[in-house]
Amino acid sequence: HTSRSINNKITFRDGTPLKNVDKTTYLSTEVDKRVDPGLEITRRISLTMPVLKRLELFWKQANVPKKWKLQVFQSVCVSKLLYSLEALQPTEATASRLKRPRRATRSNG
Repeated sequence: HTSRSINNKITFRDGTPLKNVDKTTYLSTEVDKRVDPGLEITRRISLTMPVLKRLELFWKQANVPKKWKLQVFQSVCVSKLLYSLEALQPTEATASRLKRPRRATRSNG
């Protein structure tokens, strides 16, 4: 529970002031004062690329149907990329960046 004091500082019930920070992490999503979803999407893509790279041997050598490879991709890569991204409000342009890696990988599989 929080409240606002007369000088507009947000405090907790015990009077402890809420810290004012430039950047924080909420549900694994970095949020900053500029509210730029593009930065977080870039960060997520960067975090997902090593996972995708580690699965390269699986894509090339696993003797499983393409459908199963797509399920692995959805379960591992897409979930890593999108986990808790609902904390952001991406613009149409930044949201489209999330679709590109998926399409590129599907055509390679």
